[in-house]
Amino acid sequence: RLSDLGRREEALSAALRAVEIYEGLASDRPDAFLPNLAMGVSVMGDLLGEFERWDEAVSAQKRALETIVTPFRKFPAAHFGLAMQIGLDYMLACQKAGTEPDAGIFTEVVEIGQRTGLLPEQSE
Repeated sequence: RLSDLGRREEALSAALRAVEIYEGLASDRPDAFLPNLAMGVSVMGDLLGEFERWDEAVSAQKRALETIVTPFRKFPAAHFGLAMQIGLDYMLACQKAGTEPDAGIFTEVVEIGQRTGLLPEQSE
């Protein structure tokens, strides 16, 4: 990764460009490209976090989570790992930004995961 090589600005520029490309592809073929768009936006959020731009990172991770939830609803098993990772990244970015997360969408991911057996039920 470019950011691992200390080239964070280039990495962020590349992530922004990837998001632009996936936005165009996803508008034409959402079933095929929404997961890629979600991943790209999440990577962009991770990179914004590396710059400690936490409010922007929160916005990016929330957008990524909102993007992945549509394909996740249709095909939970195929997108569970990505949806959970983005959800955790969103919660972490919120913590770093000192903002309260909008837990509704992440709660939906957890509930679908539990209902489909992809995530164990929490015992009380």
